[in-house]
Amino acid sequence: MRRTLVSDKILVMTNDQVAMDAKIVWDYMLLHEPVVSAGLLLVLGSIDERVAVYAAELSRKYDYDTVLFTGGAAHADDLLRTTWNESEAEHFRDIFVKTGGRARHMLLETSAQNTGQNAVLSYELLVRNGNEVPATIQIVTKPYMERRARATFEAQWPDKEARFFVTSPRIEFGNYPDSRQSYDTLINIMVGDFERILTYPEHGLQTKQAVPDEAQDAWERLVAAGYIKHRMQ
Repeated sequence: MRRTLVSDKILVMTNDQVAMDAKIVWDYMLLHEPVVSAGLLLVLGSIDERVAVYAAELSRKYDYDTVLFTGGAAHADDLLRTTWNESEAEHFRDIFVKTGGRARHMLLETSAQNTGQNAVLSYELLVRNGNEVPATIQIVTKPYMERRARATFEAQWPDKEARFFVTSPRIEFGNYPDSRQSYDTLINIMVGDFERILTYPEHGLQTKQAVPDEAQDAWERLVAAGYIKHRMQ
């Protein structure tokens, strides 16, 4: 893996250059996997309520024995902070139900503070409730979270024989920013997530991902341009 270049110099980029590099990072984060029926539909909580709406849509089209929502009241002081009072899991469950989501069984994991805990605590919840842990799991998350979600679950889900499929709302990069995530916020978060893809595998938190030079070059330019609000401390 090529090491990250760190510079104190600020790179001045045009808006078009920023957009091109951000799109390269966005495209790298996506996996473009098929959606499948599975024993478990696992919905990752976040600031993006469209994930819950999309999960409801999937539940009407595919067969899932159990739908599990995971996410606590996390990120109080960063770009991922939410504006509601309940946990991410409870909030997404409510949206899922209101938008016509279907589930034979529904579980809430309301303590996780990060993606690793989403994996570990969801698994523990299934075991604690006497559920048979499915061999195939369909994960639903934000578009730019697809690769990190898979890498995290591959590393931290206790059953190493499990098969994961990851999907997200079908939204193009240019249409993704909304009232909760501005354009600049989106780029800052992606820059921080990309850094975690580079560094977390050496700590056993994610599986190692191949990183094309084009994607890392784009990321480094965005860092140099000042998109560093979600970088690791």
